This record gives sequence, structure tokens and C-alpha cells, in this order.
Amino acid sequence: MRSRWQQNTINRFHTGLGDNDINLTTASPVHLQPLIKEFPSTKFVLLHASYPFTREAGYLASVYKNVFLDFGLIFPLVSGDGQRANIRQVLELCPTNKILFSTDGHWWPESYYLSTIQTREALWEVLSKLVEKCELTEEQAITIVENALFHNANKLYHLHLVVS
Repeated sequence: MRSRWQQNTINRFHTGLGDNDINLTTASPVHLQPLIKEFPSTKFVLLHASYPFTREAGYLASVYKNVFLDFGLIFPLVSGDGQRANIRQVLELCPTNKILFSTDGHWWPESYYLSTIQTREALWEVLSKLVEKCELTEEQAITIVENALFHNANKLYHLHLVVS
């Protein structure tokens, strides 16, 4: 098993929100910390914003170069206030070059669309307030959005997509 983990692979973990077969008391991403430390060349993507353990996931992403945070699925499952609170928690500690977005849409095609719209609205609301408070420049906010919605995943997954 050790050789499988050493191959610069990308492993995605459902942590927190998502499946009804998850035991929430053991769904916190902090339980992955020994594995993350043991395999530093393996990339770990923590899915679903690790909700309700977003801060813990942000911490792991901030202290381990091989940890990334995907904040999909909270859209549209969490309330609007909860979505914005979650975005704020992601931005508290997680490096912005390690934030990824996925729609994680399922069941109905409309869930992909709804997720995308809600994500854009939540990002705009949170980041525009940070710009108003002079905690970010407008250019920094734009870069965060571009990275989270495209560039970070493009780089991590070696997609080689080009923006035209």
C-alpha cells in the first residue's frame, strides 16, 4: 500500500457533509492528519468543504503543502447564510491557491446550474464586503475568484485548459 500512496497521486476524501453513511463523529478531516504527514508527495483534496469541519480543513490546507479544500456540495444544500459563513471560514485560514470549487451537482441537471449561481453570489457577497472594509483590493478579490473557480483545479488536476 505504501508504494501506491507515494506516486504523487491525487486522492479525494469525503469529509463532513455528504453521504448518509458517514459517521459524523469520525468525519472530521483531522483524522487524516497522520496519513497526510506520512505521505507528503500525495495530494489530498478534502471535499464538501469538510462541512461542518471547514475550519479544521482550512487549518490542514494551511500547514500541509499537499492538502487542498474543495468547497462543493454546500451549494445548494446549505442555506444562503450558511453558504456565506462557509466561504468566510474557507477564507479565514485556507491559502487561496488551494481552494477549489466543484458543483458536486447530482440528482437533477438543475443542481449544477443552481450550485454555480449560488456560489458566484456567495463569493461576490463575501468578497465585496472584504473589499469595502479594505481587507482586500478588488484585484485580489478577482484573483481569488478566478483561482477558486478555475485556475487552482486546472493546475492541480493537470487539465491544461486555456482561458480564451
